[in-house]
Amino acid sequence: GDTVFLVGKYDFSASPNPVYLWINPSPSTFGAAGEPSDGFITATTGLEGFSIDRVNFRQNTAQSVPAAIQWDEVRVGLNWSAVTPPQPPVLTDVTAIEGVLRFSYSNISAQTYTVFTTSNLLDWLPAGVANQISTALYEFSDAATAPQQFYQLRSP
Repeated sequence: GDTVFLVGKYDFSASPNPVYLWINPSPSTFGAAGEPSDGFITATTGLEGFSIDRVNFRQNTAQSVPAAIQWDEVRVGLNWSAVTPPQPPVLTDVTAIEGVLRFSYSNISAQTYTVFTTSNLLDWLPAGVANQISTALYEFSDAATAPQQFYQLRSP
């Protein structure tokens, strides 16, 4: 009944070709440009040749392993961010006091965000970045200058 997130890498650039496996990597690395430099198991055994002719998912028959495994998603990509998309930020608080809008959001991923604003939903302009107020928690404040103002978080 456990859910496990596995990320594997076959490195064509080294010889012999190492294979890496991360088991439940930290969500703080999701969406990062490069993979974490720790927290993996690796092997460099096997034949050299810079080619892969198959990838196998195998279920052993030993009594010590589960009788069945269910795969709900398989991703293939050329880098870490392609297979570990970031978890979206979560809005945690919104207040508007004396013309100043303040909102907070949590962000546990490696992504950075910029706040954009508009008064007409057509012309979005960057308004700045939120300030980190604690671990994985960010806050943005804006003195609204239009009768109606819309906000959006964007990651590059």
